[in-house]
Order: sequence, then C-alpha cells, then structure tokens
Amino acid sequence: MKIAVLGAGAIGSLFASLLTEDGAEVILLTRTEEQAEYISENGVKVTDREGSRIVKIPTRSSRSFSGAADLILIAVKSYDTRTAVKNIADQLGEDTCVLTLQNGLGNIEMLVDILGRERVLAGTTAQASTLIKIGNILHAADGPTVIGELHGGLSKRATAISSLFNSCGISTKLTDNLYGAVWMKVLVNAGINPLSALMGLTNGELIELPEVREVMVQAVREGEAVSRRLRIGLGGLDPVEKMLQTARKTYRNRSSMLQDVLRGKRTEVDSINGTLVDIGRRLGVYTPVNEWLTRSVKDIPMIGSSDRGFHREILVRPLQSSR
Repeated sequence: MKIAVLGAGAIGSLFASLLTEDGAEVILLTRTEEQAEYISENGVKVTDREGSRIVKIPTRSSRSFSGAADLILIAVKSYDTRTAVKNIADQLGEDTCVLTLQNGLGNIEMLVDILGRERVLAGTTAQASTLIKIGNILHAADGPTVIGELHGGLSKRATAISSLFNSCGISTKLTDNLYGAVWMKVLVNAGINPLSALMGLTNGELIELPEVREVMVQAVREGEAVSRRLRIGLGGLDPVEKMLQTARKTYRNRSSMLQDVLRGKRTEVDSINGTLVDIGRRLGVYTPVNEWLTRSVKDIPMIGSSDRGFHREILVRPLQSSR
C-alpha cells in the first residue's frame, strides 16, 4: 500500500515516521518546497522514551506531488483542509481513499464536498506528538487510533488500513460508530484544549484546579447536549469522565491548542468549541461556556499569557453567567 501523508506537523510527521520505519511505502507532503527540502535532506528527528532517532522519509511539497497513492492520510490543521486537499485532488487515482484523523468538526464534510463521499474514511487518534520545529517531533505517548467508514459499516479497505497501522506499531481499532467516535474526541478536546491554551498548563495540571475543572466540565456538558440533539450516539460513555480520564493519562502533555499558542500560530478553536456553538445556535442549544472559551482563545495575544493569576480570575465569569 502506497501512502501519502498530507501535513508535516506533529501527527503527520509521527505517522509518516512510524509507517516508514516498519517498511511501508510512504511519501510525506509538506506545505512548502523549503520544508520538503529540509526534511528530504535531514529526515525527521523523533524523540521518545527510548531516545532520539532520525527517520529518512521521501518528502515533497503538496503542490509538486504526482503519482497516485492508495491511501492519503490527512494531517493538516482543520482550517487548512480545503486548500491542502484541493492541491492534490487531481493526483488521486481511481481507487485512492482518503483518511482524516484531524481534530474538530467539519473536516469530513469538506473532504466529501471536494473528493466525493465514496473516497472518504475518518477517525481519531490519541497519539501524543509535539512539533518542536519542522522535521523534529517529540512522541510523548502512545494512544489508540480509531477509524471507520462514513456509512457506519466495516469494509475491506478499513480493515486493510487498520492491519497495516497495527503492524507498524500504531494501535488501531475499527468502529461502526464513526461519528460517535469523532464527537467523543471533539467533546474531550472542547474541555481540555482551550483551557490549556488559556492557562499555559499541561492536561493533567488543569484538572487539579477546581475552578478550571468546573469550566472544563461545563464545556463538555454543553457539547454533549448538542450531540444529543443531533442524536449522535456516544456508545453509552460519559464524555466528562472520558475527558477527565484523558487529562489524567496525558498528565504531562501539552494540548495541540497550547502548542499552537506557544508557537504563535492560529488555533483550531473554531472547529472545536466554535463549531459546537454554531451548531448549538442552529438547534436552539445554549452554549455560553463554549462561546466564551472560543472568544477568549482568539483574544489570547491581548490577554497576556504569562499572567496566570489573571487567567484564573477570569475563569469565574462563565461559571457565574451560566448559573
């Protein structure tokens, strides 16, 4: 199976490295020619508990990609999805399938709009990876990956992808409730990511602060109410418990949103908390905490991220307004 990984950030570089190390045929697609040249020459430095290693991966910019792949793994930020996929759309072969493991909501719909429903698979991953700089990642922890078909059934191609990932050390399961899995990940992220970005704290540190933990719980409960209105099944699991469990298991991890803030980059708050607000508004579900979090993350440069006391003080506001 020939695999093209679209996006050389934390997750894209990690998956490309793990797959390449176990003999899969992989090409990594970057945003710019300069990034592609750097990785082609230097490889990807992967640091984990066992130390550091360099993984050499064939790399090209997405604009210069040619030659159909059997699988294209989408690993760009949600706000870059449409542009990035359009750059490679003409290079897809007749049987090429596309798998998104991106954060947030709306990515599946964009891919379907551009490529057609029959090509698209989706899922989530709990692999913890931090981009130090282009071509340099920290693999902080392993976590499960879940993939499935949009129609909810199991398929030969999903089974083949899952088997390949597992053979390369990427623990992967199939699901017949794809949207439930995607929404559960969104709800977990809605509680952890914006608060970590606002507070500058690791996932585990957040839940040790009672006032922060309460805001996290309220954000998740609002999102859960939206999912119920849409009749999204969460497999009988409590998203708040899942969020707290995830924060404990990834205690020392910095969320992707905090990583973006620290690097001065745009965050994905719009596709996580912001989308919950937008959907809730259309359905008549009140989401004041998620609305406040979305606005606050966008205002981080104005807040002054080093002033932790100020951040903790303003966290009282959504609690008071929602009572």
